[in-house]
Formats: sequence, C-alpha cells, structure tokens
Amino acid sequence: MLRLYEELETLKREASEEKNRRTACELEIRDLKEKVKALEKTAGDSSANALAANRESVDGRD
Repeated sequence: MLRLYEELETLKREASEEKNRRTACELEIRDLKEKVKALEKTAGDSSANALAANRESVDGRD
C-alpha cells in the first residue's frame, strides 16, 4: 500500500511539473505574440512615415 501511495505522489508531482512547464511555454508564446504585434505596428508606422516623406518630397518638386 505504501508503494502505491509513493507512486501516486510521484505521478502528482510529475503532473504538476508538466503543468508548470506548459504554463511557462504559454506565457512565453503570449509575450512573443505581443512583441510581434508591437514590431508590426512599428513597421507600419515607419512605412507610413516614409510614404508621407516621399509624397512631400515629390510634391515639393512640382
């Protein structure tokens, strides 16, 4: 009976460790997605600024 209890405790501990690993991975994925969104916004803003500067340059030559 003691052996079964020890096995159960081992399995519970392993399950808890696996849950913690998965949670850490999910948090890392969420953080990376947020970074990608921020970079996409920055890239979009930069493109818009470059386009506006180009239009000003072209309009200034006319």
